[in-house]
Amino acid sequence: MTGSRAALHLRRLLPIVTFAFLSLAICAASFNGFFDKWGFRDESPDFSLKANLDGTAQRPFAYRRLMVDTVQAVAGALPGSAERMAEKIVRTDKGEMRVKLDPAIVAVPAYTLRYLLMYALTLATVVVLLAAAYRLGRDSGAGPPAAYAGAAAFVLVFPMLQSVGGYFYDFLETALFCLFLIAAQRRSWWAMLALAALGSWNKESYLFFILTALPLVVVPVLHNRAAAIRAAIPVGASVIVAGLVYLFQKHRFGANPGVNTESHIPLQIRFFTSPANFFKAEITYGVPLPHPMSLIALAAIGGAAVLAWPRLSRARRWHIALAALVNIPLFVLFCGPGEVRNLSMLFPALVMLFALAIESATTKPTAPVAAGVPQ
Repeated sequence: MTGSRAALHLRRLLPIVTFAFLSLAICAASFNGFFDKWGFRDESPDFSLKANLDGTAQRPFAYRRLMVDTVQAVAGALPGSAERMAEKIVRTDKGEMRVKLDPAIVAVPAYTLRYLLMYALTLATVVVLLAAAYRLGRDSGAGPPAAYAGAAAFVLVFPMLQSVGGYFYDFLETALFCLFLIAAQRRSWWAMLALAALGSWNKESYLFFILTALPLVVVPVLHNRAAAIRAAIPVGASVIVAGLVYLFQKHRFGANPGVNTESHIPLQIRFFTSPANFFKAEITYGVPLPHPMSLIALAAIGGAAVLAWPRLSRARRWHIALAALVNIPLFVLFCGPGEVRNLSMLFPALVMLFALAIESATTKPTAPVAAGVPQ
């Protein structure tokens, strides 16, 4: 009997170990794709990690403090021996770098520890993104295999989406987007408020994304006006929380050089009227891969949308439409041309499309899943 029980526990444990191993490999590959491509932007003193740690980064980068403040708090709480240990991890006994960090910066022990902590924290946010993307895929109606495959595909594609620029807080931004939608679907109001604070602490544009969750809470009760208004109140409260966090960060770093927004409309027009840009490639994972706005990438996303759209609930379709309505004008008005990471409010939609496209390709069609009814 004892042997049978042990065998049962082992059979339950083995899949967990297998998927944990695969998930770590997927997240490590994605992190490496990002880090090889952009690192901590130490070549750009206006918004490098060092500038953020020093509190001298230009606006609006100076406002994106969640991970930086976390690293500073952890480093400040560790004993002095942690800096010596970090030095041993980063360098061999011969002084060679084990981790691809700027040798000039990590020559200072205080920076060595903080850079190593940020390195580990960024990898951890990729793991959080994979888990959040899986849960969002499940809540959207995909079965476990398709939800996991969709989440894994999105995480691996993520470094490709970091075109023109990429930053250590990008993974966490999308993870917090996914988590907010999950909380909204579950009517977890306190979780929404907490995520609004964390999301705005991580990046100021989180406030706009919160609005795109309205269909998930309102559409299921749209037939009842009073219920729809009540359902919308936590979303409004979340917007207020995010706004207050932004004002606090602006109070902290509003005197830093830089500007809060810049208009790039002439450059955007030039980019989208140049046919060559739709055939561009960009080095990711060490090889030239299609730019996310190339015809190949757009065709792949369009194919996923065609397969997935019939399986999306009305609330999720409205969410995607509202996210596009909010994000695309902001992208055109204030973002650099081709910088697809600034279309991040649409990234949760990609997660859902990937998961449901895989589900559609591997199973028979089913009715759309109602918002707020997790699978």
